[in-house]
Amino acid sequence: FLFLMIRRPPSSTQGVSSAASDVYKRQVQDAFVNPAAGSKDIDEISSKNAQLEALDKEFQDLLQHISGDENLEKYRSEYEKLYKAFRKSFENEKRLVKHCKDLSENIITNAASVKAALEMSQEDSNTIKRLKKEIEKAWQFVEKAREKEEKSKKMVTDLKSEIVN
Repeated sequence: FLFLMIRRPPSSTQGVSSAASDVYKRQVQDAFVNPAAGSKDIDEISSKNAQLEALDKEFQDLLQHISGDENLEKYRSEYEKLYKAFRKSFENEKRLVKHCKDLSENIITNAASVKAALEMSQEDSNTIKRLKKEIEKAWQFVEKAREKEEKSKKMVTDLKSEIVN
């Protein structure tokens, strides 16, 4: 039979400072940050379809073999229930794997969008700094022009008073 396991850290490694826990966390983070790191497990699960078909054939053969024996009817019924549960579990796992792949693609797309937004934000920040400097220079220019204007007005006033005298 095909048994699928979900990787979990052992209960003894769940502590915050455990080295094994840190390794597990890194593996999980790598699977999300670097989807290629987690794609090996996903691809392995995806490639189990051929094995599942072989199991289906074996299941059907076994059912045909024991279908005529009333002594084995109880076992056949339980075996069918177990096999149906197994199939349902396998199909759910395939659905979840596909969903994980879709989510990984979304994460990559969103990460690219976030990176672009951060770059734009940085560019905007640089533009704001540059424009603030330009505004500061313009205000300095205005202040100098105002000072020149006041000097010129004083000079005009002084010249007018000289002419009158």
